[in-house]
Amino acid sequence: MTNPLKDLDQLHASEETKEKTLQYVLSKQRHKKTLPIWQGALVCAISVLLVMLWQPWKVDDLPTKPTSPAAIASTITLDVNPSMELSVDAQHRILQTKAYNKDAKQILASIDLKNKELDEALTLLFANATYQKYLANGILEVGIYADDAALQKSLEEEIGAYLKSNATAKRYHCASIDSKTHEAAKTHHTSQGKYRVIEQIRSYDAAYTIEELSNYSMKKLYALLEQYDDSAVPEGCHSERAHESNQETHHQNRHHGNHD
Repeated sequence: MTNPLKDLDQLHASEETKEKTLQYVLSKQRHKKTLPIWQGALVCAISVLLVMLWQPWKVDDLPTKPTSPAAIASTITLDVNPSMELSVDAQHRILQTKAYNKDAKQILASIDLKNKELDEALTLLFANATYQKYLANGILEVGIYADDAALQKSLEEEIGAYLKSNATAKRYHCASIDSKTHEAAKTHHTSQGKYRVIEQIRSYDAAYTIEELSNYSMKKLYALLEQYDDSAVPEGCHSERAHESNQETHHQNRHHGNHD
């Protein structure tokens, strides 16, 4: 005899409940072996209802939709000679890291910055002995980009406050990067902070190629930039727009000076 309840095997019911329901259905079949189709369907429906009433579905048993991963909201690049990128979410938490050169790759392999809050990640990075040696002899350039202006500003303020307390004066600089610079840096596989300084240099002398200057340390890049712009001192944090305004003013002053 086939099991009338074989289709109910996947329901969350105890064996005792299933057995009682089965005996109920079999007793109906013994009293009337040939039931009309509609009566057979009714018996099955009653059986299902009995099982569900005895053992209701549990919310915990239902499949849940997986949580979507956090979205990258901003990219922050840090350059000394090691050149690296931190991808962060809207809560300033590190989601991904990227090394642009061998020095950065070695440092990121020795410390895990993923899923760390930005201030904690910076603390771990600055505490790294190898990174400290680069900072002691170099210049740190930080580039900050975000589509959301408020997020970009809050990141700049947080990073600026951290550097003011933990970095040597006139040995660091950070700036908010505009979308054009951000996209151009990606195209040339160069960090956005370094690319910003490279483009400043090339605005004075286009004979330098991006590829050539990408291999320079930030200390060497700033030394080169200061040959054209003696006001280009790596200190503090400011927005790209403010920097462009200052640079334009400086260009105008140099231009007028050449005609006096």
